[in-house]
Amino acid sequence: MEWQSGQRNECTYNFIVDNIHKVTTLPITYFAAMLLVRTGFRTDDPGMITGENTRRGLVALATLVPGIFQFLSAIPLFFCDLGGEKRKRILQELAERRSGITTKKSEKEIPTIVPADFNLYM
Repeated sequence: MEWQSGQRNECTYNFIVDNIHKVTTLPITYFAAMLLVRTGFRTDDPGMITGENTRRGLVALATLVPGIFQFLSAIPLFFCDLGGEKRKRILQELAERRSGITTKKSEKEIPTIVPADFNLYM
């Protein structure tokens, strides 16, 4: 984003990601609870011995379902063109732009709050 616009927007990005997380947490929790019910897992009877189908369902919920979603979330990475020469060019342009900004800031005179005739050891 900084490479295209020249401005850094981490705050905006974090705000958007945080709100997306808040909005999607409720449906995901509901979905997980429904899958637990479908496996036959019960929390109302802690002494109940779980059956083989329940154990398989819990293993699937803990391994297969997250694995499938991890794979699906990695698919956009295959279409992202940020490797090789393009990445080097982006990093070089950002370094040049940032060095130009820092030299402009260092050329400015920093105003002092304390007057020049102020005596610290009165």
